[in-house]
Amino acid sequence: GSVSEEVGHDVNTTGMTKALNFGMQVHMAGGSSALLSLQLEDWLEMDKPVNIPGTFNEYPNWRRKLTRNIEDIFDNHDITALAARLTDARLKASQ
Repeated sequence: GSVSEEVGHDVNTTGMTKALNFGMQVHMAGGSSALLSLQLEDWLEMDKPVNIPGTFNEYPNWRRKLTRNIEDIFDNHDITALAARLTDARLKASQ
């Protein structure tokens, strides 16, 4: 029930979409784990990896390059709606 019907069920033909991305996060939020960690990169639908192995001279390891300023992230309706769904799922899971 976390992923909408618009998302395909065949892993061979279904690519990553916002509905699948957000649905998977809501599904994880509904688990019984006491802790849940999600990445802003997933909320922002970024497709570049967070860490690329190498030395600091080749690539600035462990520096996250967000596509939006942290101050602007929660001005996005999709993200605030996701945050509300995550909060709801966590509350239900803790009952």
